[in-house]
Amino acid sequence: MSIGAIKGVEIGAGFNAAAMTGFENNDFYKDEDGHVNKATNHAGGMTGGISDGSEITIRAAVKPTPSIHLEQKLRIVVASLLTSSLAGVMTPLLSHVRSLLLKI
Repeated sequence: MSIGAIKGVEIGAGFNAAAMTGFENNDFYKDEDGHVNKATNHAGGMTGGISDGSEITIRAAVKPTPSIHLEQKLRIVVASLLTSSLAGVMTPLLSHVRSLLLKI
């Protein structure tokens, strides 16, 4: 994906579907007061990329920021071992990106 810090995206059961059988992952329908509704939503509200009228469920995994205010060891070239630390705020907008993605 082209959104920085996003490492994984899943829709519905997502990666957990890999551990399910086909029968477990199927979405079943029920009749409620003359309306057909889904009893489960493993597909995340989409069938074939089109909304099926159910709640759309999308989750994104966001990596933590690598810029932290703790001293870290660096290896430059092969023989040199240095330490590095940061000063100031080095995480521009990462928390804002997370909150925006979760609101969509």
